[in-house]
Order: sequence, then C-alpha cells, then structure tokens
Amino acid sequence: MINALVYTEELEQKGFSSEQAKAVVKIWLELMNSEFATKSDLDAGLSKLSADLKTDIFEIKAELKSDISEVKAELKGDISEIKLAISQVKAQVIDLESKLTIKLGGLMVVGIGVIATMIKFGS
Repeated sequence: MINALVYTEELEQKGFSSEQAKAVVKIWLELMNSEFATKSDLDAGLSKLSADLKTDIFEIKAELKSDISEVKAELKGDISEIKLAISQVKAQVIDLESKLTIKLGGLMVVGIGVIATMIKFGS
C-alpha cells in the first residue's frame, strides 16, 4: 500500500508546495485506484480463468469421446465390409479352383486321347 503522507512530504522536500504535492499524490492515487489491478482482482481473474479452462477441458473431453466413438463405429463397419469382401473373394477363388481343376482334367483327357490316337495310328 502506498503511504500518501510520505510521498507528499518527499515532494514538498523537493520543492513542491504543499498544495502541489497533495494534488500530485491525489492524482497518482486516483490513477492507481482506477487503473491498477489489486491482488483480489488478480485472484478473482485467475479463479474465473481456471473455472473457464476446466469447463473448456470438460467440453473438449466430451467432444473427443464422441468423436472416438464415431470413429470406432465407422471402423467396425469398414472392418465388417472388408471381412465380407474377403469372404466373397475366397468363395470366388474356391469356385475358380474347382473350374480350373475340371478344365485341367478335361485337357488331360483330351491330351491323353490325342497321344493315344497318335500312338495307335503312328505305329
């Protein structure tokens, strides 16, 4: 806290008249009271800032949880689609495998028949 009397006396010692010293100190005190923050002002501001930050953090956490839940649901859907696609590809591969087996068997029969014919007529 400022001791106005000490500053008034010091100004008088430096050559200010009593009225001038009182006026300067009065103006300075009014300026300080209207423009300077007190410890309680700072404490109140910090308390409000802290409360606002806690509220913001709570809201952000809630948003993040919601976003994470949405992403999980989307991923589960995508995984299900991929599993279905893999099952379909496996089924197609099995189908192609059996078709190829049948075609290769047919080609072998035809090939053996051609070779047997060539042997029979070639001798």
